[in-house]
Amino acid sequence: MENRKIKNFIKMKDSGIPENIFENVYVVSNIKEALTYKKEFPNCCFLTKQGEVFFPDGFIKTGKKSNILQKKRLLEQLKEEKNDIAQQIESLQQEIIKKQIMKEENKKKLKAED
Repeated sequence: MENRKIKNFIKMKDSGIPENIFENVYVVSNIKEALTYKKEFPNCCFLTKQGEVFFPDGFIKTGKKSNILQKKRLLEQLKEEKNDIAQQIESLQQEIIKKQIMKEENKKKLKAED
């Protein structure tokens, strides 16, 4: 990277971790800045202050916080909705079968009257 570009990044370092683990890893202000620098320096990893990670291979990890209890609750609600819909479908299919049977019976009655 050019020296003037390096000034735009904060190099991540930690005295307890080997320095080369953070080689080519930079913190940037936002996604727009990460995308701009990613085009110029594709072999670097960029972290936004919001927690998004732009890896050299093109993979992007979002920085959304995980609320496992909220997700679990949502999953349970979706399962209940799925079961309700499945029951409605089953009920409608049975109703269709009944209507088809009635239709056939009515056809037979009409033929018998002729």
